[in-house]
Amino acid sequence: MNILLLSISCAQGFIKFITPDELKNLTVFEEIATFSKVQLLPSYGKLAFADIDNCEIKGSYNENDVITIFQNDFDIECNVRDIAISAMHTGGGAFMLILRDDFDDYYYYYIGNYNGEGEELVYPYEGSDQINIFCLIIYGAEKNLKDYKKMSTIWVNYGYKTIPQESSPRIKYFMASDYSVDRIFFDELDKLDELYKLGYYENLYLYNFEPVFLYYDWNYDYEDEDCVNTNNTVYNISFCLYSNYYATGYERVMSTVIILNYYYSLPSFDFLYDFLSFLSDVYVYCENDYSEQCISEIVVNHGGIPNADPNILTIHHSEFYLTIPCYSINGVFIYTQGYLTEAYKIGIYMSGCKCYLDECDDDCTYYQLTDLTCNPKCNSTSCGYDNLVCLQENNCYIFTYGDDYCSESCLIDPDCDKKESSSNENLYFLLKIIIPAVGGVIIILAVLLVIYLIHSRRKLENIKKREGSTVELYEKFKKITFTDKVIFHGEAICLIDLKGISIGEKVVVIPECKHIIHYKCLKEMQDARSFQGCILCNQKKEIETNQV
Repeated sequence: MNILLLSISCAQGFIKFITPDELKNLTVFEEIATFSKVQLLPSYGKLAFADIDNCEIKGSYNENDVITIFQNDFDIECNVRDIAISAMHTGGGAFMLILRDDFDDYYYYYIGNYNGEGEELVYPYEGSDQINIFCLIIYGAEKNLKDYKKMSTIWVNYGYKTIPQESSPRIKYFMASDYSVDRIFFDELDKLDELYKLGYYENLYLYNFEPVFLYYDWNYDYEDEDCVNTNNTVYNISFCLYSNYYATGYERVMSTVIILNYYYSLPSFDFLYDFLSFLSDVYVYCENDYSEQCISEIVVNHGGIPNADPNILTIHHSEFYLTIPCYSINGVFIYTQGYLTEAYKIGIYMSGCKCYLDECDDDCTYYQLTDLTCNPKCNSTSCGYDNLVCLQENNCYIFTYGDDYCSESCLIDPDCDKKESSSNENLYFLLKIIIPAVGGVIIILAVLLVIYLIHSRRKLENIKKREGSTVELYEKFKKITFTDKVIFHGEAICLIDLKGISIGEKVVVIPECKHIIHYKCLKEMQDARSFQGCILCNQKKEIETNQV
């Protein structure tokens, strides 16, 4: 399994358990959604625990199924991206991987993919194998979910982290200093220039935007050609990147230094479009040339003065655990191209905003999606059923109806009526059969008990007549606890079972001769009517009689 290491601050997914009741308050420590489509509107589904063979999900599912597997279900050689793609091909609506509860480094997750040059392919969503379903990796739920794996239907509400709204949304662009992946947001030739188009159509200003340099914060043994030293008397820091096929780590860092210096030399109220045009030119004309000369020429062409002072890095860098090109809207990270415009619109706070979401119906505005009421225009799959509000009835989700589970908090669920009706019918049926049967058994037992009591009484009376009262026999001997202060004749050995008597045992000292025996032995002989007095004394009497 290939590994992509991510800071936990970048975990942008959420999952909420709807049923069964026992899971509603389950806390999931981490929820990561970084390698699939961005689910800006919440969705729902039921967990479908799938089988996996040779790193591939088996079976056939529908869009309401959240295909779920546990980390222990597959070999470490499997790539999670490939598993997610196979889940998509089965027809499922989402994919979820549950990490082991004993996973040591839960700050980092198995979700990534490497190329052969030490750089991460952080956009598996692009290309021919796009992952068009929402994917989520969670930590801290393995034990709870395994208990329900073959028991109840588990309904969940899932999606992307909510983007806060601000009157002037903030866009951060995190540069990996690798044009092959950074250009994904800008290159017009590939029609992936989201930021470029957004800056043109939305008339954004530079103060809405902040480019940030990403670098590895690990103590690797970099070569000198991989690092740039700031030589700052206060913050003397070395920023390092791996070398790739096109450039050394030093060249990659310095190209970003020139880009950052150019950006921060511009007036903050200039339009963002001009800078993004510059950045697009860099990615087009310097794609295979990371030299300072190539970048400097682009700066000059845009009316700027090239500046290679590396001190800019001490202010505008982000210490992620690896270089992940991405952008954020009001602090929410988005790693996949194709969602910037929609995410930006969500992040705008305007009274009575009539903004639309591209993936939602044109007649439904984002304002209607956030007013917590079900608007018919927004009640569709593409609009997330008005943020799932239209799927609620008295705080119950109607999509859970008919799954043969009655939630305690959702008693209007027809399953509850069915359960109650079924319970009443079953109870009536059982009572109809059991009551006569139980009555007959009780009568028979009562007759047998009377017969037994009569027989026992007669037998006892006969025994009393022959041998006297057992009560009198019991009263003759006193049960005591054996200690070293008990007065008796002979050795501390029971005359009946010939076993040694220990302190603390219950014993009887025969009044006439002071010999000692176990109380339990005496009682057994009394119950059997075989006690004829002290065995030792009787033996002596017999010997004396024979001698005479």
